[in-house]
This record gives sequence, structure tokens and C-alpha cells, in this order.
Amino acid sequence: MRISVIIPCRNEAASIGALLDDLGRQTLPEFSVVVADGMSDDGTWELLQRRAGSAVDRFRLVVVRNPDRTIPHALNRAVEACPDGLVIRVDAHGRIPADYLQRMAEALQAGRDILAGPRIRMVAGGDGAMAAVIAGVLNSPMGNGGTPSRGGVAAPRPVAHTVMSCWHRSVWEGNGGFDESLLSNEDFDFDWRARRRGCTVLSLPEPLYELSARGDLPALARQRWRYGWWKAVVLRRNPRSAHARQLLPVAALAAVPPLAVWLPLVLAACAAA
Repeated sequence: MRISVIIPCRNEAASIGALLDDLGRQTLPEFSVVVADGMSDDGTWELLQRRAGSAVDRFRLVVVRNPDRTIPHALNRAVEACPDGLVIRVDAHGRIPADYLQRMAEALQAGRDILAGPRIRMVAGGDGAMAAVIAGVLNSPMGNGGTPSRGGVAAPRPVAHTVMSCWHRSVWEGNGGFDESLLSNEDFDFDWRARRRGCTVLSLPEPLYELSARGDLPALARQRWRYGWWKAVVLRRNPRSAHARQLLPVAALAAVPPLAVWLPLVLAACAAA
């Protein structure tokens, strides 16, 4: 079965070369790579053109333009350039071991209605102490919210959504592609719609995918705000996709006004006792 790796990217000149090197070390004997570049202006496009025209890589590298510059557009443009077969997504700032594609392909051989994702570990997005702290927190139960792919599973486990899900191209066709109106959380929406059509989403114990965390607090705050905003959009469209852990912040906010009234009274009563 033909295997294609898709990579959405924009302004990833500092990281995409290392990922392409990881792909060059894969144990899988044959595959192609499609990169959808979102009009990069940091040298990414030129770097990709040099790699595509050289003999340094043993895989076929195809580079397509993504003038819309968003992740769902990039994913759709990349899959459109793929033949029928397995589609394995990686991001330009991720790192993968040599057996990554082999293991993902083996998991997807179980059926054309399977979506599978790897185990995720966050790594520091910079050299400073704060970058290391951010990655550590995101790898903790407090930071990952108990997500199976980030907490570790002993065996393939059915889930509602798995990070970096990979699938047969027919799953993408059945879904009608990624929802291009979503500027974030498009991957959760994709997995959710696939499950509603009868597909199975699996979180795998292996292989390991290393994902770069934000390197400082302002960047992390911007990322989490974006995630939260678009998660709310998806939940409004699909209320049944909500998990209890996603509703905890809402419950906490709802509790603030009553606490503001009753807490001073309770404290006053305790002080008078």
C-alpha cells in the first residue's frame, strides 16, 4: 500500500530540516513526503526547493503552495497531492524516531476505517529555564488534562481524539476533508466526524512523537487562548463532543460570582465565632 507523509508548515526554516533528516532515517523502505507551505517568508520555501531538487533524501519530496496560510487548508492541499493509500501526518516542528512510519503503517493496516495517533511527549521549545518548565508542566497530568496520548497507554485504546492522527485517504474523502473554517482544533473536529461515520480512533502506546512546546509564557498564553477559542467553536457545533475535563473551566467561571458573595460572609462568620 502506498504511504504518504503530509507536513503543514509556515515559517519553519529553523526546524523542518531536522524533521526531513528524521524522515531520511526511517526504516520504512518506501514512502513519499508532501509539504504544504503557507507562503513562508523566512527561507522555508527556498530550503524545501533545494531539498526537493537534491539527491540527499531517499524519499520523493513534493512541495505545494498553501496561499490560504491556515493549517486545515494546508492539510487539504497536501492530501490532494497524495495518491490513494495511507496518510501519515507530522508537523514541521516535530521529531520522530527511525521506526515511526513503520509502526504507524502497521497500526493502520488493521482496516480502512482506523485512525491512529502516537504517544506524545512535549520537549522544550527553547534553551532557557522557562522553556524547560513549560514542557515539563505540559507533560504532567495537570498540563495534559489526562489525555491518553500524553499520559501513556499500555495498549491501543479507543478514544474520541488522538493527537497527530493518521488514516487511510478514504477517511479524508469520507469526511469531506478538514473543515477549512476552523483555524485551530481542526484535528479534533476531523476525528470526531470520522467517529460519527463509524470509524475507530486509537491512541497508541508507541511510537513516540516529540512535539516542541512554546518557549515562553506569552507564546504559550497566545497558543492556549487560540486553542480555547476554537475549541468553543467546535463545541457549539458539536455539543455532544464535550468531555467533562473540558467543562471544568466553565464550571469554575460559573462558581466565581457565588463565591464572591458567600466567601466574605463565611470568613466574617468564622472571625466572629
